[in-house]
Amino acid sequence: MTLAQTPFWQRFTLQPNASVDTVAHCSVITGELNIDVFRQALLHTLNETDVFRGYFTARGTWTLAPEVAGIDVRDYRAVQHGEKQAWAEMETDAQSAVDLYRSPITLLRLYRLSANKTLWYTRAHHIVIDGYGMMLFEQRCCEWYHHLTSSAPLSSAFKPYSDFIQEEQRYVLSKQYLADQLFWRSYLPEQPPLTLTEDDYDPTQSEEVCYQVVFDTLCSKRLALICEQLAIGWPDALVAITCLYLQQSNLSDEPVVWLPFMNRWGSVAAKIPGLMVNILPYCHQEIPLSNITLQGYLKQSRQQLRKLYCHGRYRVEQIEQDHNLPSGKNYFMTPFINVMPFDSPAIEGCQVEQHVLASGSLEGLNITFRGAPNSEQFCAFIEADINSYPQQDAIEHATHLQDFFQRLMQVDHPTCSLTSLLNQPLVNVIDQPVVTSQDSLSDSLKFSA
Repeated sequence: MTLAQTPFWQRFTLQPNASVDTVAHCSVITGELNIDVFRQALLHTLNETDVFRGYFTARGTWTLAPEVAGIDVRDYRAVQHGEKQAWAEMETDAQSAVDLYRSPITLLRLYRLSANKTLWYTRAHHIVIDGYGMMLFEQRCCEWYHHLTSSAPLSSAFKPYSDFIQEEQRYVLSKQYLADQLFWRSYLPEQPPLTLTEDDYDPTQSEEVCYQVVFDTLCSKRLALICEQLAIGWPDALVAITCLYLQQSNLSDEPVVWLPFMNRWGSVAAKIPGLMVNILPYCHQEIPLSNITLQGYLKQSRQQLRKLYCHGRYRVEQIEQDHNLPSGKNYFMTPFINVMPFDSPAIEGCQVEQHVLASGSLEGLNITFRGAPNSEQFCAFIEADINSYPQQDAIEHATHLQDFFQRLMQVDHPTCSLTSLLNQPLVNVIDQPVVTSQDSLSDSLKFSA
């Protein structure tokens, strides 16, 4: 068992009936899908995906099942209100606990609703998969389908999960590990101390709310242009601007924000589905804001983030151990900024709309961006656990974040200081509604690493 998996295992052994770590996606496929061939594509992909083919022993040892589990295909074309029933079944499953002792711990199901509409449901547990891993699995399945239907070339198969484990073992014994350890031991501030979980904190009791933020088209185009001019990745730009927003907000005084790091650069993990994502603390208040332009701020933020990423393989769980956190305590990872630069699965001749029905536990405040700037899908989601973060503050973030982005992006002048930009009156404010997530999981859009 890896260090990343340990917290999930501990939570499962203490509360085996909790569903907080379930991960579930549904892709709505509209178009002429050959469901028999797609089922074969799923089986081929499943056969390559070790983490979807096993279970854990009572001692926490991962065991690969001797046979690949089947694909559950349900034909609801003749069922009255078949789509409604399918969504209800998926929601029930997504809210149910996953038994890590039973094989398989992953469920793959296809719902045939009509000649031109199919639901593709995938459910797993966060102990074996992260957001990038789910994307790898889904895109590989679509690649297999394209290969089977058109004889298109097929890229190399996923590497065995054991390759990643062996690479991790070599890393722990390497000079890079020691350099990373030294970096993190000196990086985090002694004062003020980072917030830890409360003694009675229980993530299984979280009560989530979600608010959508829709950005003005001109604002998102301006952001995309700035990223292109500065040769800065838009995910880093979104992180930097969100950090700047939090510094200007009176709703947050945390010295760090928490960033998911895919942890796959230069690693065999780039081609292996699994739980590899790391969480990095970022001390975002170190850049002086006086007499600096937005472009200058973004450049300095990029340099700081690049430095973090160079040491990003060192696990946050190990950082907690190195800083001698009290027994039973963990860092309370809020605010959490999550940028999802992943492409949705694509099937030739079909339209695919993806829904994330379950994405793991939530602490405090999450700010999640979906879609690239300058795209129709670009938006943000303000998510909060109202048992550990005030709901009214989350509502204010949903309103103020939109205003903040528009204020920064409305002036096209590279020498204008940040202070001047932030003091500019808002013009042409578009009244975008704040949309709350629905009680129905099928209507929610919640994305995480």
